[in-house]
Amino acid sequence: MSEQKQHAAAAYARMSTDMQNYSIRQQTAVIALFAQQHGIDIVREYTDEGRSGLTIEGRPALRQMLAEILSGHAPYRTVLVYDVSRWGRFQDIDESAHYEFMCRQAGVTVLYVAEAFANDGTPMASMIKGLKRLMAAEYSRELSAKVLNAQCSFARLGYKAHGGDAGYGQRRVCAAADGTFKRILAPGERKPALTDRVKFALGPEQEVAVVKETYRLYLEDGLGDTAIAAHWNARGIKNQFGECWDPYNVRRILTSEKYTGAIVYNRSSTQLNSRRLLNPEEQWVRVLDAHPQIVPRAVFDAAQMERKRRLKMPAKDAITMRLKALHERTGKVNAALIKADPRLPGPQFIRTVFGSLAAAYAAADIAPARTARSALTRAATFALLDQLVPQIEDLIRDAGAASERLGRGMLRINGSVRLRVAVSCCRHEEHARRWKVTLRSQRPYDFVLCARLNIANDAIASYYLFPVSQFVQRSIWFNAANAPEHESCRYRSLNAIFGIDD
Repeated sequence: MSEQKQHAAAAYARMSTDMQNYSIRQQTAVIALFAQQHGIDIVREYTDEGRSGLTIEGRPALRQMLAEILSGHAPYRTVLVYDVSRWGRFQDIDESAHYEFMCRQAGVTVLYVAEAFANDGTPMASMIKGLKRLMAAEYSRELSAKVLNAQCSFARLGYKAHGGDAGYGQRRVCAAADGTFKRILAPGERKPALTDRVKFALGPEQEVAVVKETYRLYLEDGLGDTAIAAHWNARGIKNQFGECWDPYNVRRILTSEKYTGAIVYNRSSTQLNSRRLLNPEEQWVRVLDAHPQIVPRAVFDAAQMERKRRLKMPAKDAITMRLKALHERTGKVNAALIKADPRLPGPQFIRTVFGSLAAAYAAADIAPARTARSALTRAATFALLDQLVPQIEDLIRDAGAASERLGRGMLRINGSVRLRVAVSCCRHEEHARRWKVTLRSQRPYDFVLCARLNIANDAIASYYLFPVSQFVQRSIWFNAANAPEHESCRYRSLNAIFGIDD
């Protein structure tokens, strides 16, 4: 090891806020003075400015320094840090010791230049350092508790206790410590002075009217969050961000007590980078009449009861009830009408709940229209396909060949021949009945084995085996007129296709 490298060091500094006692500049000045007094050359500087010391995740400079040290290519053998708390306020003090141990194991010593003890590995130094780590962690815990208590006190006085936007229909106003009004704060603007306080005030008249109408649409017209969002979007009204409404924006209005003039704080908490927890209601801070109301308390309470009622209502019952109402109004039901009805969820959601639109219509006692009958036929077709494939696999095996499945209705025989199994249902069109067989798709195959259904689509009328290479078109259509053209491909049974006696 060169003597130059032995006397080289890296300086590490960290500060979480501008209001701390020691700025980055002050820390680096003290570290530089220590280096000068001990004949150490600082060759690297790492600074985590505005970074919390609770975890290592949000501290890129510390992570970069540790990576360089562990790589074995660090051009220094010492790291200079102002004090133990600048290394970190890890809530598990073993984590703080772990990172220091990683440095020492790589041949790099960590020195705390403003501490009274020498970090020389002696039992006394280790004990003092352990206490310092515990004090650093405890400071964060105490500070977190003090901040929470202070915010709760502000909330009890009717002030907004934390950051964030005011929400639709309201604005944040800045007041001096004595309550004197200063000005309305713009979105994202901070209060001018640390001693200032922030309260809620009514927003523009149009926004206030939208909030009131939102409650009316929910309670009197029975619209849901999605339908109300669509209602405002159709009228060209934007949300508080100047964007289109979504169900979350509506839900936020319908569930926030602040529209009644109340301040509610400490409903949930996250301290020291822990996961957010919901607090029991007895820990909440609720102040009534803290600012002008938009919605009377009785209306707000009615909206909460209605939301609970809707959540308890089984999804299927609610949907079938509204499908019946739609059918009574229009005389028919289809995907387009469902999508246009603000009282109904989207067609895809209904398919997810019931399995298909046709099943939803059946649950609502609505006679299936032509499109619904087609949906039922498709479902039956897929069910029949799933029955046919195992039968064909058995016949392939009986014929002395091997097969493997490549996908739904796709088989590979003896490792080379690709067979697609299809079911063709009868299409009842205005002047004719016909059947379609797709011969080419994105996945290539050599043969198509098609089971053609009868006119009623309730039984197999005949089987066909089409060699794809003999057809240039993507698909063929059967009808009474062209059926003889495909007679050579027709078989009376599956057994006949594989040369097995019935």
